[in-house]
Amino acid sequence: MTRVVGARASGTHDIDQGDSVSEEPFSRPAYGFQRRVGQLGEVDEQGYLVSHPQEPLWDIYTVTAEVDLDQLRTAWRAATADIDTLNFRLRRVGDRVLTERLAPVPAGFDVHSVPKAFADGALHPDVVALVDPLVTGRHCAPGAPTAWLRVVRDGENTLLTIVVDHTVGDGWSLALLVRRFAMAHRLLRAGKPLELRPLGGFADFLDRLPDAPTRRRNLDRWRELLADTTPPGPPTLFEKDGPDPDRAFLLDTHHVFPVEPRVSRAANVLAQRYGTNPAEIWVAAAILAATRNSRGPQPSITMHHGRTRRADFRVFGPLTEAHVTPAVPADRTLEDQWRLGRESPPLFGETLREEGLFTQRRFAIDHVPVSPPLVLDREVRGRSLTGKELEPLKPPSKEPIPSAASVWITIYPLGVERAEVLVEAASSALPEPESIVAAMRDALVSAAGDVD
Repeated sequence: MTRVVGARASGTHDIDQGDSVSEEPFSRPAYGFQRRVGQLGEVDEQGYLVSHPQEPLWDIYTVTAEVDLDQLRTAWRAATADIDTLNFRLRRVGDRVLTERLAPVPAGFDVHSVPKAFADGALHPDVVALVDPLVTGRHCAPGAPTAWLRVVRDGENTLLTIVVDHTVGDGWSLALLVRRFAMAHRLLRAGKPLELRPLGGFADFLDRLPDAPTRRRNLDRWRELLADTTPPGPPTLFEKDGPDPDRAFLLDTHHVFPVEPRVSRAANVLAQRYGTNPAEIWVAAAILAATRNSRGPQPSITMHHGRTRRADFRVFGPLTEAHVTPAVPADRTLEDQWRLGRESPPLFGETLREEGLFTQRRFAIDHVPVSPPLVLDREVRGRSLTGKELEPLKPPSKEPIPSAASVWITIYPLGVERAEVLVEAASSALPEPESIVAAMRDALVSAAGDVD
């Protein structure tokens, strides 16, 4: 699999679908990430995408309290019924990729029972057999649901797998949907009307894009920031004779490193100090760590949620940005790296955004949003599965994976003071992946000072 830059009261109720869903024809050039996916995917005889390389967005929650299946189904229908973006599909016409609104298709919902949900602290093979096709499948074909809720029960545990295809959403969108589903369920339990605040529409987002001159100016500024760099970037400290042309972009190692609480506290302290969010601090630390493990500043592919205007933060859609973020020299500070990243203007799906998809870079960095709490009621809460619990579902690949980067660093926040760092690397470029995590740790702790 190719790693593509951008890869969790019973009875009958009337569901108010609001005014967000439209059956009016809508066709626009695909936006940013969608273009790349549309170019790589498989299409039907009418040009509509039916498969693509990017895995869907998903989360799995475990609920130990008793839940009512009718309420789950009704809350899910209410949460998804008026999300217009779920009805968009990609269509390839010649060398163009379009995003088009098709007739509404209800989000998927089904229920399964198994003897046991867990075995030795991880998902039971019976659960994996039910969930794996959903979280590794593609849900983009016309007439098929682009979002799913699969319920798996064993009499004691209830597992809720929530899935959204990457052609219609991103990690931020998934979090919006989880919170909306939980709110609908709480309203049902309280016997209140199912009135949910509408989410922002993808069509409206596309209609509100800055004008072409503004986008071109932003693109020119990005090119200026990267003018002194040449892809894919300098060799790592471990490559004496430069990158191995046959192995430098084949990921053949996979390591997960737990992060000490004091490191997470340091990221939180710095975010508060600089007036930003912890994700930007973690990404800056990872870029600085990449540079300090390389023979020069290491501009890196970095993933952003793509929401830059206030109204965008409630938009459900595939807005994820894959930027190439410039890097400061190794002797500069974490704050210097963060500020340089902040100088980079939003591109709104313009060409440089795709450089990370078409042009290889030595390092790529992603910060996965923390899974939102699933509060179904005061006494009914879901906990997102993490770490060992998910290992049977996402085992490391036994074959080298072609990649847009020699090293992928993925930061998984697991709470206020818990995090894990996944390092997937070409061993020829980074035979000692712990050196990256150590450099990230040092950058964060030294910048924050005493956090104990």
